[in-house]
Amino acid sequence: MIQLIPDQIITKKVVRTIPVKNGIAHPNVKEDILKIVVIERHRATGRMGIGFVQGFGLKSGAIGSTVAHDSHNLIAVGTNDPIS
Repeated sequence: MIQLIPDQIITKKVVRTIPVKNGIAHPNVKEDILKIVVIERHRATGRMGIGFVQGFGLKSGAIGSTVAHDSHNLIAVGTNDPIS
């Protein structure tokens, strides 16, 4: 999982226990563990990377951006999982 470092552009890798229900891993807002997705948008490949991130501090909702330093892909972080 990715962990944000306050006031830094760098992140660190950490290992956390993720809640799993019916075979699907879910965010844990109480522990500030949110789902993150990166969607490739330039070549229409349909490729997505899905994982977890800690340190955003969101309590509800989601945030997204299409400006990501080198790639300009769509990146979104959210507190719930619409797949559940």
